[in-house]
Amino acid sequence: MSNPKISEIILRSAFNFVRESTFKYQGISEYLLEKAKENVEGGRTKWMTNSITGETTYFSDLDSHSRKIASFFIKRGLQKGDKCIYLTSDVTRIFTIVVGIWRAGGCVASSYPEDTADTLADRIKDYKAKWILCDVSGVTQCKSATRDLDWSVEVITFGEAEGCTSVDEIFQDDGSECHENLEYKLDDPALILCTSGTTGKSKGAIYNNRQVIQFCISTDGVPRHNRNPALWLLRCTHVLGVLYPMRNVFVGDYSIMMNQINKENIFKAVDVYKPFLVFGFPLFLLPLATDPEAKKLDLSSIQVVCTGGIVIKEQFYQTMMTLPNIKYVINGFGMTECGAITTTVDISGSSGELRAIENVPSTSVGKLYPNTMLKVLHLESGETLGPNQSGELCISSPILCAGYYNRPEENEKTFQNSWIRCGDLGYYDEQGFVFVVDRIKETFKYFNNHISPAELEEHLLQHPAVAEACVFGVKDLDGGDHIPKAIVVLKQGQNANTDEIREFVDAKVAPYKKIRGGVFIVKSLPRGKTGKVLRSEAAKLSL
Repeated sequence: MSNPKISEIILRSAFNFVRESTFKYQGISEYLLEKAKENVEGGRTKWMTNSITGETTYFSDLDSHSRKIASFFIKRGLQKGDKCIYLTSDVTRIFTIVVGIWRAGGCVASSYPEDTADTLADRIKDYKAKWILCDVSGVTQCKSATRDLDWSVEVITFGEAEGCTSVDEIFQDDGSECHENLEYKLDDPALILCTSGTTGKSKGAIYNNRQVIQFCISTDGVPRHNRNPALWLLRCTHVLGVLYPMRNVFVGDYSIMMNQINKENIFKAVDVYKPFLVFGFPLFLLPLATDPEAKKLDLSSIQVVCTGGIVIKEQFYQTMMTLPNIKYVINGFGMTECGAITTTVDISGSSGELRAIENVPSTSVGKLYPNTMLKVLHLESGETLGPNQSGELCISSPILCAGYYNRPEENEKTFQNSWIRCGDLGYYDEQGFVFVVDRIKETFKYFNNHISPAELEEHLLQHPAVAEACVFGVKDLDGGDHIPKAIVVLKQGQNANTDEIREFVDAKVAPYKKIRGGVFIVKSLPRGKTGKVLRSEAAKLSL
């Protein structure tokens, strides 16, 4: 990709431009502490509650608690730029700890609790990390990962574990060594987030102070301060799971979180806390509308359902709109490298209530966030395309991460002149609505015709007996490159013939898109850490 030229076709955000001159802070911790103080003065007290444990954090405690944390790490020798890795299911204290590490001048980096010791060891070596924050269940993994290092790494646990420091000890520090006037730069790294690794080896996306602050500012247009809280089914190791709690300090919102996301805990949280909004992946949201046990709950508080990070099917919208008082089903598009790219939320500032943009096509991921630009590149020629033409989505945004940590070759390939190649196939229409079709690496060709698995999955889900579907490409023995193959999960109590399901879809699509590889019925689909279906794993199944 080259610099934007006059001849290039670029879609720009229709929302108000947010000027960087609004920044008056050097570092993210200074920024958040000032906002927390404003929240308290405005009568907004609660920050987050863990729905399972009942533990609640308050805006009024952020200053004193982060001071203790900063002092603790400084006494442990933390220098500006030092890295601390966290891999925990905690959803309350971890965010205060993150602010405290920022206040000490450190940088935090995520790793998935499910990561192997070898993967964790690679991250520790890459970042030269000196501290690890983990759950007690992860101690063995962490100690194994640090066994052969040339430097010592302190393991800090949420709970008590032999040979480890307890998080409780951090909060007992007297705060005496906290810096009062630490010099920050907006370009100093603050956060390194591990990518999912679904299309290659996981990398670390770097967010500096400027980009974290800009995320908070760019999402400010999302209306807030509802009398009921929002329920966020997110993990702190994911981009929105760590950035949105920081954004909530900025706006003074109260959120319900949970450290173990499952159907039973979700149902209980809805019943107890009466959220007006629930955010999560479709896998976690659908039981609210489909599970027989949900019919026994009072779901009347839920007015908005939000999701993202996955290609949404029409069936999902139709199903969620059956909730008793639902007003909007909100969708958005983001990635680890850029947490907020598009949204179907109206962030024009014209309404004090959270609402969707009018006349949003059901499968659109919405319109571009403020200050964001989009190009669609032809998959072969690389030329920019206009409305309703599919190609690779490329984004330029002030909240785009600064690149991958210690990955120069990946940076050169992915980040070019303030743009990122998203790796997603998509397009936009004349009204500026953006559509994400599929991951490019998961599309394939049949006699030089591109096939999107997501499109065929949408047709499969229209069959009355099909509950879930996954399509992937397999080698065509007749020389046509690849042909579609599908696995499906049937609805409870339903029976269907696989040939009949295949013929149902074949009748709706172009001849080259027919499911020549066949349809197979399975009990469940393989899923990753976030609940996404893993087509690469589906292709390995013995069928």
